[in-house]
Amino acid sequence: MTTRADVLAFFEGNDSAAVYHVAAKFRLTMPAAAKHVARLWTELLIESTKPRPHGTRYRLGAHEQLEGLRFKLTERGRRRLAYYRLGDQAEAGQLPLG
Repeated sequence: MTTRADVLAFFEGNDSAAVYHVAAKFRLTMPAAAKHVARLWTELLIESTKPRPHGTRYRLGAHEQLEGLRFKLTERGRRRLAYYRLGDQAEAGQLPLG
């Protein structure tokens, strides 16, 4: 199963990526990859690499398709990924919890 943390880490390791990159990396269908990307985008964890029209910074404009955009990790996305990694370390017993 592909997790949010997996996809965020993929964006961290790339300057930018599109839906088809996510689909190829995780062997997902295009609709499944698009759902991952759309969710991260609406949560402000990734952003478009190009300037967006007013009012569409984190959503599609009229007649626009997600597959035509490239995205990069935001600072908020970096912090969320660090949080996920910290939780993984705690679950693996690598961090003191007290």
